[in-house]
Amino acid sequence: MSEKANRSIKCKVDSCQHHCSAEDFCSLDCVCIGTHEVDPAMNQCTACQSFKNVCCGEQEKAVDKYKEQQGY
Repeated sequence: MSEKANRSIKCKVDSCQHHCSAEDFCSLDCVCIGTHEVDPAMNQCTACQSFKNVCCGEQEKAVDKYKEQQGY
């Protein structure tokens, strides 16, 4: 996990490679937020597409491949 906290991006997902382990912030300079809905109406319809799982290398490759195929 990275330790350079970007205090402009709060994050509580400690399973992400970009999460600062000591604080609830992201370490990226910017993030990509996306949706799977045509017209999102709730926060559950949106997600951080900059997420990188810390423990699942093969799963991460599969997700990246899926995102590429979907045009993300």
